[in-house]
Amino acid sequence: RFLLGWWWVGLATCPRTVNEAVTLLFRRGMKWVFRPEPRKDTMPRPADPTEQCIESAFRACLQHVVSHSQEALILRYIPAGLVSSSPNKEIMTSPSAQLVPESSVKEVELRVLTPLFYSRLVRYPSNPTSNSLLPALLSEHYINSTVTISNPDVLSALDFTFPKAKNVNTITKLSSQLLSTLRSSSEPAPIPRLPNESPPPPSTLSQLSTTKSPHEPGPTSYSALDLHALTNASPTAQKEYVNKVATLLLAERIAYG
Repeated sequence: RFLLGWWWVGLATCPRTVNEAVTLLFRRGMKWVFRPEPRKDTMPRPADPTEQCIESAFRACLQHVVSHSQEALILRYIPAGLVSSSPNKEIMTSPSAQLVPESSVKEVELRVLTPLFYSRLVRYPSNPTSNSLLPALLSEHYINSTVTISNPDVLSALDFTFPKAKNVNTITKLSSQLLSTLRSSSEPAPIPRLPNESPPPPSTLSQLSTTKSPHEPGPTSYSALDLHALTNASPTAQKEYVNKVATLLLAERIAYG
């Protein structure tokens, strides 16, 4: 009797909510905001399996970049939305940082504010001439605020370029082409900034303006993260990465994500 008396409530509530949202958007002119604003003290939602897979690839990418850096630096990486069994913080030290005085070591903290960062990161097509992941990181820091970087200048000194591997097997080559084909348009997710937040420096803005964004894919929409994952990860990790990212990009094309 309870179910028969209340089954209609959910069906009646949903269209009424949509109707009020349309009224606020079109009649009242309320500004559309894609999502709530994540802050450093905000507890993020749990990452889904796809975001966890991309996080593993991104963590490995950071480890590779720091371990091959000539700069004496320490990178503190803080992910978002991982389960308790996963490391919630990792300190990465470059080889040269162990050979110089502590006062000469540069430090930078990369804190992911929301797991949305991982699913957005794989949507960025890299510049065909550089295959760098850095513009995507700066864009998510300055524009979309899904990640915060304590010292962007130190991070910019790292080499995030990954050249295309020449001797790769057929499966890896086809997987890379598949992801490049599926990588399509994706709208940016800018959020309003607080009055006390400073805008990006002009040099950074000029760099971002000349870089392809997720909603401006090129003819070959390769991703620097793809190149690293498909040439350095284990065959099992490569297969999982391709399956998860391909499903994500396909859903973006046919089901609005």
